[in-house]
Amino acid sequence: MTFSGCGIAGVLVLDQAAGPVPGERDVREITAALAHRGPDSQATWTAPGVVFGHTRLAILGLGDAGSQPMTRGSLTITYNGEAYNYQDLRRELERDYEFTSGTDTEVVLRAWDKWGPGALGRLDGMFALAIWDARDRTLTLARDRAGIKPLYLYHGSGYILFASEAGAMLSCPLVPRDPDRAAIARHLLLSSALQPDPEATFIAGIRALAPATTLTLRADGRRTERTWWTLPATPPGPGPAQAEAAVTLGGLFHEVTSAMLTADVPVGVLLSGGLDSASIAVTAARHSAPNAPVTAITTTYGGTAAGGNVSAAAATDLRHARILAAAHPDAIRHEVITCASAVTLDDIDQATDLAAGCQDPRHPAILGNYRAARRLGLRAVLNGQGADETMAGYAGRPDYIAALPGPGRDLDTSALAAARQAPLLSAGVLAHRAAAHRELRDLCGSLPGPPLERFHRLLLRAQIPCVTRFEDYLAMRSGVEARFPYLDHKILEWCFSLPFTMHLQPGRHGKAVLRAAMRPALPPTLATRPKQPFPHPDRSLLRESLATLAATAWPEMRADPLLRTLFTIPAERELPGLAPQALWNLLATWRWHRKLQAVPSPAGTSR
Repeated sequence: MTFSGCGIAGVLVLDQAAGPVPGERDVREITAALAHRGPDSQATWTAPGVVFGHTRLAILGLGDAGSQPMTRGSLTITYNGEAYNYQDLRRELERDYEFTSGTDTEVVLRAWDKWGPGALGRLDGMFALAIWDARDRTLTLARDRAGIKPLYLYHGSGYILFASEAGAMLSCPLVPRDPDRAAIARHLLLSSALQPDPEATFIAGIRALAPATTLTLRADGRRTERTWWTLPATPPGPGPAQAEAAVTLGGLFHEVTSAMLTADVPVGVLLSGGLDSASIAVTAARHSAPNAPVTAITTTYGGTAAGGNVSAAAATDLRHARILAAAHPDAIRHEVITCASAVTLDDIDQATDLAAGCQDPRHPAILGNYRAARRLGLRAVLNGQGADETMAGYAGRPDYIAALPGPGRDLDTSALAAARQAPLLSAGVLAHRAAAHRELRDLCGSLPGPPLERFHRLLLRAQIPCVTRFEDYLAMRSGVEARFPYLDHKILEWCFSLPFTMHLQPGRHGKAVLRAAMRPALPPTLATRPKQPFPHPDRSLLRESLATLAATAWPEMRADPLLRTLFTIPAERELPGLAPQALWNLLATWRWHRKLQAVPSPAGTSR
C-alpha cells in the first residue's frame, strides 16, 4: 500500500502551437525545483505533446510500487495527495480491474477509467492531479474539495504549464516574472487570509486552479472548466438535540482522524494547547499502539535565539499542552520546540511562497514546527486548521463581532476587512479599497443561509484556501505532509447541516458541539478553554529585530519600485517606532520581490 505526498508538474502543447514551447527538459527543471516536496524519488513521462513530472514523498508503502507518473492502458496520472478510502474503492473496482500495486494512485487511475470525473466525488481525501487520456488526447486537472493540495497554471502561447508550486514554474524561462500588483494590493487590503479570488497569485499570468474544480483541455485548444463539489445548503428545521449532535460529531471525528493516521512511517500532531489540536491529539493517542506513543509538537517563543526562556505569549498554550500530555503519559510523546522571537532575513526568505508572499510574522515559527517534525522522524502531521471557520471558533473576537449582524445593522464584511488591512498602504493602493470590500461583500451575498451561516461559508470560501496554501507550502518545504481532519468533506458537510447557531454557546463562545463531543476525552480546562490564536513572537523582541533588519537594508528597500508603489515609505528615523506588523510587511514584500527576481532560469528550452 502506498500513500505519497508529492510534487507534480507538466505541460500540454496545443496542436496550433507555433512559437517556443516548454519541453521535457523544462518539466525536468520544474520537477527538480519541487524536490523538497518529494525527496524520495523523481521521474518524468512523455508522449507526443505532453510531459508529466513527479516527485515523491513516500508515507505508506515505501517501495517502488507507487512510482509516478503511472500509466494504465490509455490513462497516465501524476498525482499529489491521499485518498483515505482507497481500499474500499479498490474492493469495488477489483470486479473489473486487475491491480498490480497496492497504491492509492492506481485506485484513483482505475476509478477515473470507470467513472470519469465522477470518480472525484467518490474520493475521501486531499489531492491535486493531472490525467492524460491518450484516446481523445485530453488533459484533465483537478483539485480536492477544500483546496488543500495546490495546483498552479500558466497559459502560454500554444501551451499550458502546471505545477504544485508557482515558484517552481519560474524554472521555465518562458514564464515571465512580473508582479501582479493588483493581486498584491487586494491581499494587503483584505489580509493574507481573506481573499475572494481563489485563483489569484502574486505573479502575473500564474493562476491557481480553484478548489473543487476540474479543467479539461484538448490538444486542439478546446477547454471545459467546472466545479465538481459545492457545500450543500443547510436543510430547514431545528436540527438535532445537542447531545445527539455531539455523539454524531464524536464518531465522525474519530473516523476521520483515525483514517489520517494511516501510514508506514510515524505520524505526529501539532499541539497548540487549544481545543482543536487537543481533540486531534487525544484521538490520536487513543489510536496509538502499545509502546508507540503519538508525537505531539508544541511551539513556544524564547529570546533572541532558539532555546531561550519561553515568552509570556506562549506560556499559557504550553501549560495546557502539558496538561494533556500528562494525562496520557504512555500514549503522547510531547516535544516542545522553542523558536526565537527575533527573526533574520533568512527566516523570512525560507517562509516566503512566491504565490502569496509571507505576510504573517508567525510563519517562520510554523515552518519551524514542520522542520522539527522532520527531524523527529515524522513525514506527516495532523493539523487543527479549519475548526474555527466551520464551527464558529472566532466567536468573541472583536473583528468577528464587528462583522456580525446586530441592532440596526446587517452582516458587515467591510468591518472584518478593515480590521485586517495592512498598515502604511500607499494612496494608490487605498484607492482600490472600496472595490476590494465590494468584491468580498458580493461573494458573501452570493452564499446561502442566514447571516451567521453565510459569514462562515464566506470564511470557508475566502479564508481556508489561503490557510491551506501557506500550511501546505511550509510543510512541504520541510518534506512533511500536513493533514487536516476538520477539513475532511464529511465533517464540513455535517457542520453546515446544522442550524449554525448550534455551534454557539451562551456568551458567544464557539464550537459548542465540538466541546460537548470531546468533553469526555479531554481534561476540563481544555474542553472549556476559549479560542486562542497561534501565539505571536514576543512583540518587543520582534520589533527590535525587524527594525534592525530594515535599517540595515534601508537604501535597497527605499529604492525598490514595488515597495514604493504599494506603501507609504517612512523615514529611516521612524523605523524603531513602527509596529511589528508594519515592519514585517515592508521587509516581507521586499524579500518576496527579491526572490521573484532571483529565481534561477536554465538556459534554453526544448520542444
